[in-house]
Amino acid sequence: MHKRHSALFIGLVIAGLIAGAVGCGEKTTPLDTNLLKNSSFEELVDGIPVGWEVNPFKGLDTEIPAEWGVDSERATDGQNSFYFMADKESRRFFTLTQRVEVKDVSRIRIRGDIKTLE
Repeated sequence: MHKRHSALFIGLVIAGLIAGAVGCGEKTTPLDTNLLKNSSFEELVDGIPVGWEVNPFKGLDTEIPAEWGVDSERATDGQNSFYFMADKESRRFFTLTQRVEVKDVSRIRIRGDIKTLE
């Protein structure tokens, strides 16, 4: 196994992503309403949080992939966080996404936590 140095990173996309919406005129969604489904990654199907998608971002199927998954040892909100981990050999990367419909707003606040290791 390769020793992981500064090329190693873990992107902990930790629960706490909040999209707060402030409407023009009459508010239909209260400020600081969490619009994400399963934002603390508690519900899983085949290792992927329900309501989320893991998609290839860069690299070919034949290249060494970054690791990803749910971490139950590190969390800011709830019991879980999501991580991506790669070393200097990794050439295939992924994204974790969720589409959120936001209507009739003038401002949106997006918040999350990212932790890196060297």
